Amino acid sequence: MGVNAKGAIIALIETLKDKEQLEVTHGNFKFGFTSPANCAVHALAKIGEPALEPLCHALINEDIYIRANASQALCELSDHYPALFLELDSSLIKLILDAYKDNKRYNIHCNVACIIAKLKDSISIELLISALNDSNICEEVIFALGKTNNRRVVYQLLDKLKNNKDKLIRIDIIRALGELRDSAAIEDIINILKDYQIRERSHDVFKDELVSSLQKITSMKLWSKNQWIQWWDDQKQKREK
Repeated sequence: MGVNAKGAIIALIETLKDKEQLEVTHGNFKFGFTSPANCAVHALAKIGEPALEPLCHALINEDIYIRANASQALCELSDHYPALFLELDSSLIKLILDAYKDNKRYNIHCNVACIIAKLKDSISIELLISALNDSNICEEVIFALGKTNNRRVVYQLLDKLKNNKDKLIRIDIIRALGELRDSAAIEDIINILKDYQIRERSHDVFKDELVSSLQKITSMKLWSKNQWIQWWDDQKQKREK
C-alpha cells in the first residue's frame, strides 16, 4: 500500500468524528442529510484489507465518535470481505474483543458483536455466548450467533429458547437456529410447534418462523403443523429400524 493510500485512510479515520450535517441535493431535488463521518464509514468499508488494521486500532481511539463509526465501518467491511476475518491476527482480535468489553455504548456493542461472529475463534464465540444474558444487546447477540456456524452455539440457543418467555426473543432465537441449519435443533423446534396452540390455517409470526427455520434446516417444503409432526414421526421410525 502506497504512502498516499495510507494517508487517505488516516484522513478518513480522522473524519469519523465529523458529525456536521450536510444536505444531499441534486439540482432541485433534496435527498435528506448525511455527514462527513457517514461518508468516511462507507469509504473505509469499501477500501477493504488496507483499512482493516487501522480501523481495529480506531476501536480504542479516545474519541467516542471515532470508536462508534469505526465499529460501523468494520461491521460493513466484514460484510463485504468476510474472508479477511477468518484468520485475523491475534493482536487485532484482542483489539476487537477489548472494544466489545470496554464499550457499553449500544451501537458499538451491536456492531462489534456482528464482527465477533465472523472471527470463528473459540474465545470470540465464548464472549458472544456469555452476552446472551445481557438484556440490552440480547437481540443483536442472537443475530450474531446465527452467523457463527458453530454447533455449541446451537445448544446454547436451544437452552435460551427453553428458558425464555419473551416471545420476540424466542422468535429471534428460532430465526438464528434456522440460519445455523443444524439438525440438532429439529426436535426442539418441532416440539415447540406441536405445543403451540393456533388454528392450522391461521397466519402467525411465531408459527411462521418455526416453519421457516425447519425448512432451512431440513430443505423440506412442508407448511402445516401436522405435516411436520408426521414427517418427524416418520424420521424417528426410520432410525429405530
